[in-house]
Amino acid sequence: MTTAELRLIRKRWELTQEDLATRMGIQRRAYIAIETGQNPIRKAHILVLERISIDVAVQRHDRSLLLTPLRYVLDHLLTLEETYESTSKD
Repeated sequence: MTTAELRLIRKRWELTQEDLATRMGIQRRAYIAIETGQNPIRKAHILVLERISIDVAVQRHDRSLLLTPLRYVLDHLLTLEETYESTSKD
């Protein structure tokens, strides 16, 4: 994930830097340093962002707000569920 992608995600979620920092459990200054590229985006940050994306998507009833890897997993699970339902009706 790049800093530009992080900024875009935050804006798509309609969160301020302060809001996202709070949800991530870090100070606003630390978040700004990540978003501006002064500090690296770590795997732990990405995992927290995935959890936050689930919260935001559920709250707004909009799965397009999920981070891409989670959206792929959800779409795959829904496809499997549809397949199972259609074969169990036969």
